[in-house]
Amino acid sequence: KNILPYGKSVEYTVPGLPLYFATAMPLRKSAIPLLAETHQGRPTKLEGNPSYRPHGGASSLLAQASVLDLYDPERATAHTKKGTPLSAAEVNDLLANINKTYAGNGEGLAFLADESASPTRARLVASLKQKFPRAIWAEYEPVQDEPPVAAAQAAFGRNVKPVYRFAAAKRILSLDADFLHAESGSLYYAREFAKGRRVTKPTDPMNRLYVAESGFSLTGSMADHRLRLASSHITALAAAVAGHVLGNNTFDSLAK
Repeated sequence: KNILPYGKSVEYTVPGLPLYFATAMPLRKSAIPLLAETHQGRPTKLEGNPSYRPHGGASSLLAQASVLDLYDPERATAHTKKGTPLSAAEVNDLLANINKTYAGNGEGLAFLADESASPTRARLVASLKQKFPRAIWAEYEPVQDEPPVAAAQAAFGRNVKPVYRFAAAKRILSLDADFLHAESGSLYYAREFAKGRRVTKPTDPMNRLYVAESGFSLTGSMADHRLRLASSHITALAAAVAGHVLGNNTFDSLAK
């Protein structure tokens, strides 16, 4: 490969000076606002966007490390079909053939993808469904955020998602939920949890964290009291705690 100078200078690009862009890292149901530092078009560092107050300029470990994906020597360098590499021309021919085969309504055509909160992808998927109305667009994630929504539907009769105010909580009980790392909105929850632990004078209160979990997690490592418990026993513990808090035996059958 040859290294050649620009024939025409690129706008806003000055060798040796970084250029910053506001961007975001899409997650399953949300995104992390970021500032990307670039040098002559190449991203070199990611930081949280300070203008997004809920995160306060913070970012997650995964967001910090994601920039390394661009320079991973093991990343895919070519398209493949059944293990056989395809050239760019062959990929274009394959896509053109799919477009021709399923033109009309898309019957028999299916796409499998992971979940994403990207508005750009949502726009492209909407356009795809308009062109192939009978095609299947399926999304799969090994970790889902639907259980809290299902619980809220059962408890309140509304399809809502709870947002926890850990900064205002005095006692926090986590039942096999790594809300400081793996749960949706974990970056926001970590900051809120830390606010409840910030002590500047002897009279300041501090929250207490109780965790029952089957595997050691980041949330468990922060717990004041941690109980190692099999996942199959979490429901019984939740029922016992609910019975004690509510002062009745409504959930006794589940606590056994």
